[in-house]
Amino acid sequence: MTQRIVASRFVGTLTEFKRLAYAKIEYALVICLFLAMTACLPASAQRHGGELLGNGVFEGGSGGDGRGGGIPEWAPFESGYAVDRQNHHGGDQSIRCDSLNPSSKRGAQITVDLNQKRATPVSVAGWSKADQVEGVTRSDYALYIDAHYMDGTPLWGLASPFSGGTHDWQRRQLLVTPTKPLKSITITALFRNHTGTAWFDDFSAHEVAGSGNFDGQPLAAPPFGAAAAPLVRVGASDGLALDLDRSGHIAGVNLGGRKVNSAAGGFYLRDVAADGPLVPVRGTTTPRKAGGYNIGAAVGALRVSFNTRIQTEGDAIAIDGEMTDLTKTDRAVSVYLALPVDALGWQWGQDIRHIQTIQSGEELTNQTRISAGATGGLSLYPYACVANAQGGIGIASQMDWPSVYRIFYNSTTRQLVIGWDFALTAKTAAWPSHNARFRCRLFRLPAGPPDWCFRAATQRFYRLNARSFARRAKQDGIWMPFTDPSKIKNVGDFGIAYHEGDNSIKSDDALGILSFRYTEPHTYWLPMPPDMPRTYENALALINKNAVSSDPEKRDMARATLNSGTWDENGKFNLEFRNEPWTNGAVFLLNPNPELPATTDKPTKASVSYTVAKAMAMYGDAARIKRGEQDGEYLDSLESWSDTQDYRLSHLQACPYPIPFDTNSRAPVLPQWYSTHTFTRYLSDDLHNRNKLLMANSTPIQFSIFAPLLDVMGIEVDWLDDKGNWQPDGDEVFNLRRTLSAQKPYLLLMNTNYEKFTSPMVEKYMQRSLFYGVFPSMFSADAATNPYWETPKWVERDRPLFVKYIPILKRLSAAGWEPIPSIQSSVPQVYVERYGNRLFTAFNDDRQRSHDAALTIDLRSIHLPTISRITNLITGASVPFTVHGTDCTLTLRLDPETVAALELK
Repeated sequence: MTQRIVASRFVGTLTEFKRLAYAKIEYALVICLFLAMTACLPASAQRHGGELLGNGVFEGGSGGDGRGGGIPEWAPFESGYAVDRQNHHGGDQSIRCDSLNPSSKRGAQITVDLNQKRATPVSVAGWSKADQVEGVTRSDYALYIDAHYMDGTPLWGLASPFSGGTHDWQRRQLLVTPTKPLKSITITALFRNHTGTAWFDDFSAHEVAGSGNFDGQPLAAPPFGAAAAPLVRVGASDGLALDLDRSGHIAGVNLGGRKVNSAAGGFYLRDVAADGPLVPVRGTTTPRKAGGYNIGAAVGALRVSFNTRIQTEGDAIAIDGEMTDLTKTDRAVSVYLALPVDALGWQWGQDIRHIQTIQSGEELTNQTRISAGATGGLSLYPYACVANAQGGIGIASQMDWPSVYRIFYNSTTRQLVIGWDFALTAKTAAWPSHNARFRCRLFRLPAGPPDWCFRAATQRFYRLNARSFARRAKQDGIWMPFTDPSKIKNVGDFGIAYHEGDNSIKSDDALGILSFRYTEPHTYWLPMPPDMPRTYENALALINKNAVSSDPEKRDMARATLNSGTWDENGKFNLEFRNEPWTNGAVFLLNPNPELPATTDKPTKASVSYTVAKAMAMYGDAARIKRGEQDGEYLDSLESWSDTQDYRLSHLQACPYPIPFDTNSRAPVLPQWYSTHTFTRYLSDDLHNRNKLLMANSTPIQFSIFAPLLDVMGIEVDWLDDKGNWQPDGDEVFNLRRTLSAQKPYLLLMNTNYEKFTSPMVEKYMQRSLFYGVFPSMFSADAATNPYWETPKWVERDRPLFVKYIPILKRLSAAGWEPIPSIQSSVPQVYVERYGNRLFTAFNDDRQRSHDAALTIDLRSIHLPTISRITNLITGASVPFTVHGTDCTLTLRLDPETVAALELK
């Protein structure tokens, strides 16, 4: 068999916790820790239609450990696999991976060339059996996929984990929902960083396309049928109106008097656990005394009671609904609002800089991968839109509580759709039994450039959630981790505004720096003796021993772990073993929900981290006099381990939100991010009542739901790859950060080797950050030792760059980022953004070539009738320009990866 060498990079789970040297965040769909690996692959399988894998049944050949010929079409991953003819799911054999070492890496992989003409979902499935597999359920034992788009950009680290412990054959499925056409996918039967034995068999992959594709699934959407008179109308002041028939179907969608639908729409329900079809909801439309209409139905085929209200809410239309199961059993149900919009040839907004023209036979969406819900997909942004030059329409999900939802446009059914996934179960107590609620708002986009449709939707989304995206943190400047800023010579040169740590509050006050107390909300790092074997039994025995310790801190954390530790599906604590500079031992994942019952003898993670009594002591007058003015709380690693599933019944009962179901088992489950959200919401409310701030690290990555609660967000990054090459975060990643933080400060910490991260790289880091209005700072290569700010040679080397760029960044941040730029570039690689109405940035994202870009500013839209001068704030030079009517035009020459900051006077 012909062999070729392909570099393959594999991504672990979301362990973006502080103190770990991060690898590069490559794409906003997933944010992961990268481990560079090299594998020897066979020639890629090339298939057209039907089954994509030539030998997904793992038949033929011999062991894939480098000594045998291997299974045909499958290559060994790292230490490979053995062939097992005694244990198999189908056929005559399977592959087996044995491990006695928790750091071993085994498996098999295959690359499939797709060369897609349009973005098409790919469904991949496979089976595995396990014997005594140690460790928390995570993506190291999984059906695992890396992919590349046709433009060469990667989509790395998609995984559907198998259960640990011992189990019979278990099926996992993974739906790849690309945002652009895929060139290839690499599928791996992965078993690494675990001990035990895992078998793999019967893998399969198919493209999901055509008329049978709905929500990335092989589903046919049935029509709603002809409208039944009489029709009633619900309209918003922005010109959006829905016409409803007496059965609750949406018979018409009107934008400013322009009808934009060719068919009907409405609500679908689907019994996911039964793999049932989409069922249109046919009910009764009745007027509400408070305005709008109710739609009520008893969907007999699914034995679900369904009610929703549709009403005007200012310049939008609000839709609030709920479902109740009538069988009194555990259910896994999806509900869809299908808004009929004939948008062929319109634009779909992917993010603020990327749009796609809608063509027939495709489904457009922007999702990240999770382990809950019908498809394992979650919309990356909480809103979406379609538009043309005459205007458009958007859907925004609610931001009050977490939910598993997806927004997409299906050009076959010609519907703009939002769908939610719920477990209707009696295992909830804080939430009503067998019940779920959903909410969204619909809004109209005005006429304008269609390539700005997502930006216009962003602006509307901020208005719909004005309180959530108002800026409370007024300071502008960089992030200082732990080090006492007063120890740095001429510290004012660096523009420090936010100090992670409460170790120097009084000196911070004197310098005008805000101080934040550190908490990691959902973990306990248990130190273990170096010679103690890293087993689940030993970790649990040590926790129980510490629970009766005379050391109150050790005792309280052990008891909190026992009382609020999350459980996997087998009733075992979710934990993993780590050896980091700050702790060598076990990391327990905890539920920080403040509503879990807690007492002095039985504390929880929430009760040991933050209570009203603790807050009164920290923020009261006595503490202020003694220690200084503490300005708020800092939450570390906010989205780390977020996709871990919690099956502990008491935790499901205490969740104050409707819960989803596991993607594979369809069983009710509590994702870690739901519990982390309850704690974050509690802190946010209490701190804001005290006029204090909430800051968090490692967000936004996958979950937009945290952004409304936070005043300052940030993330740690490493822009050097494993070979020391420059690898900055891409535009899609920065767009997510900028958009979800709105005008709130967003901060970066560079965790890298500063001997290799040279001064020219630091300047490139600052220029890229300046374009997006993001503050760049520094920490440590391993996020713990030898910090940048305590190494004078690095500080002095880069001092002039901070002096040059941070004051400009402060001006941009204070003016505030505007989603509608009112400026256009003639060169696609030269991006532009606006801050306030007089400051603009331009950035050449081409890493190879310089570009001369003509920039056109619409003076009317920024309310500047005349201008006398344009200055490049970075060079201080005046920029020539011309004005024709209300358009101001100038030309900039930008070298690769360089920025200009323009001020209009």
